[in-house]
Amino acid sequence: MIGKIILDILFVASLLSTIGYFWSIKTNNQNLIRTSRNLYYLIFFGLVFISGYFLYLIMTHDFQYTYIWSYTSTNLSTYYLFASFYAGQEGSFLLWALMVATVGIFLLPYVKKNDYETVTMGFYALILSFILLLLLLKSPFTYIWESFPDAKVGFLPQDGRGLNPILENYWITIHPPILFLGYAIMSVPYIFAVGGLIKRDYSNWIQISLPWTLLASGILGLGIGLGGFWAYETLGWGGFWGWDPVENSSLLPWLISMALIHTLMVQRKTGGLIKTNFLLAILSFIFVLYATFLTRSGVLGDTSVHSFVDPGSVVYAILLIFIFIFLFVGIGLLISRLKDLKDKINFSLKSKETSITTGAIMLLISAVIVFIGTSFPIFLELTGQTKTAVEISFYDKWNLPIAAIFMFLCGFSFFLSWRATKFGTNIKQLILPLLTSLVAGVVLYFSGINEIKHILLAVPSIFCLYVAFLYLLKVIKRKPLSMGAYLSHAGVGIFFLGVIFSGGYSVTTSVHLAKGEKASALGYNFTFLGSERIEVDKKDREKYICNVKIEKDGNFYLASPIVYWSEFNQKQAPFFEPGIESYLTKDLYISPKALAVENDLPSVILTKGESASVPFDSTTRIQLMGFDMTHGNDMQSNNPQFKFGGILEFITEKDTTLDTLFISLDMSNGNSTPFWKELKNSNVSIGFTNFRVDPDDMSQSTAEFSFFVDGMQTKGPKEVFTFEATIKPFMMFVWIGSILVVIGFFIATLKSWRKKVK
Repeated sequence: MIGKIILDILFVASLLSTIGYFWSIKTNNQNLIRTSRNLYYLIFFGLVFISGYFLYLIMTHDFQYTYIWSYTSTNLSTYYLFASFYAGQEGSFLLWALMVATVGIFLLPYVKKNDYETVTMGFYALILSFILLLLLLKSPFTYIWESFPDAKVGFLPQDGRGLNPILENYWITIHPPILFLGYAIMSVPYIFAVGGLIKRDYSNWIQISLPWTLLASGILGLGIGLGGFWAYETLGWGGFWGWDPVENSSLLPWLISMALIHTLMVQRKTGGLIKTNFLLAILSFIFVLYATFLTRSGVLGDTSVHSFVDPGSVVYAILLIFIFIFLFVGIGLLISRLKDLKDKINFSLKSKETSITTGAIMLLISAVIVFIGTSFPIFLELTGQTKTAVEISFYDKWNLPIAAIFMFLCGFSFFLSWRATKFGTNIKQLILPLLTSLVAGVVLYFSGINEIKHILLAVPSIFCLYVAFLYLLKVIKRKPLSMGAYLSHAGVGIFFLGVIFSGGYSVTTSVHLAKGEKASALGYNFTFLGSERIEVDKKDREKYICNVKIEKDGNFYLASPIVYWSEFNQKQAPFFEPGIESYLTKDLYISPKALAVENDLPSVILTKGESASVPFDSTTRIQLMGFDMTHGNDMQSNNPQFKFGGILEFITEKDTTLDTLFISLDMSNGNSTPFWKELKNSNVSIGFTNFRVDPDDMSQSTAEFSFFVDGMQTKGPKEVFTFEATIKPFMMFVWIGSILVVIGFFIATLKSWRKKVK
């Protein structure tokens, strides 16, 4: 109850602070400003208290609260109990509110010093008001009996449902808070833009906004990069970016902020792009709100693996209102000032500002492409069609030429001067980098990077990297704080090279090994040493490390991918984590697919319609006619056994008969038990011992049937591990490039901050 009461108080305080600041814009009443400021401090300390209280309830396993029951359990370590704070919708709203309030504490003295407090903090407090309203409607302090009418008042479950096993990774304590901090700071350029429009200050606002824009972009970029690494290291599908709609939602404000940073530079140097900067500052925050809507409204629940469940129609509506109010306020103010907003110059085609502006346009075109692809399921639903996500190839196809042009402009702009450029000297400076990049492209082509689209991106990426490195060497000793831009541009070049190599030229093969067996693939020798159970103290899961020895050129490595079953999904399907051996030039990625126990018996593997002779009895053939899944529900709900049938036609010289053989699959550990059947007039027994489902084409799903004869000696069951081994060339370039981009942003932020202080 105390949690809800405090949230009510904070919501009222945020509304009063908003009204007070707005009222003081015209009156400049210092008492009213001081009161509004103190109310904001109250909101901050209140959110700190309520967050600490909520964390205390989590740590003490107070399962009477629906949120704590839904996302925690007594099996969770302190590490993951802390992360469960923001694992669900309600907790993520609370984290967002806390981050916004905390940023505001540092923002207050800054806007006060720059005479921007009244015209900015009213909007900032309004942002907090909307987030607090969401918390009132979707409260983390809702009781179990309020969520489930059948539960009695005061009911206290003995344990909670627990955290999704996929989230039980150390990155969960790092990635979401950084992402939300980026979202919070991204609101600052917005309030400076609307503040500048209210004050009719069309130039100074960019000076005070730039450090915050750089910081927001750097932190949001760091959050996106960490999310990619988390996916690569944990999910086992081998990638770091799947163009999932919710992944894209965080990319959209980042792309717009990238364009904004470059156009702010143009206005600062030339006085141009005034209207553009106001518009981009507004849109960068609007797309943060849009990202929140996509992720937390449930609108993409059918097309995204990241989306939260539907929060209800009221919250859905509030999120939309949230977006449209801030959009209409920003755009409305901009339209009302259009007569005053006149760019001071016309750009010369041979100037730095033209090149930078064109690069910003490329970023915005990319944002439009991502927006269309991300929002496509929503467009379909609005037109009454079935929601489906666009193919990944859509993003790759349309973004690749945009990226190539952008990378060339990144390098080319360094050679240009503001206002106008004398091409004679600059063309001479361009010759060596251009020739080097073209030669590198030819070398790559004959080295196997032979798709033209990849060469068209690789050459400008190398060009940008080369040029950025040259300028980096010039400033690193003289002006170390000026190297931020060059470091980031070099990082982008390295990143794209890593994307080309690892994404376009990976090689994958499937390996199926019994314990102790060895197989050769991709130039390596793989030996499955067996599985080892870990986390045995946790009763809600069975988790196994699958030790695979990897040998090449006399060197030995041990990869340890993980397969586990969890009560979180009633052990209906296993979870997988990859094993990765990383080098500068490549990654060896071991992605587990199955861990099972198989019998050491003669067998045949069939797809639907295929036939084969029966071992030990050449007069009989079997043909797989299909599968029988109608007995899956015969088992009790608390029984992890699943009964699955293979429909066979038995063909002999005398007759043809139809029968169904069944296999019982234990979903808790992946083991299977066949129901053996003796063939008619024979001492041969047949059993349905394994099956593999192809989700993309069910007609290619396979069934394995094993055979034995009376008195046959076998070695008994054997543990078998199936995995995909992939060589990903220069995957390390993706991470190195991402790190350099972020470091460059932080250096540029420090430079801008120092310049503003001076």
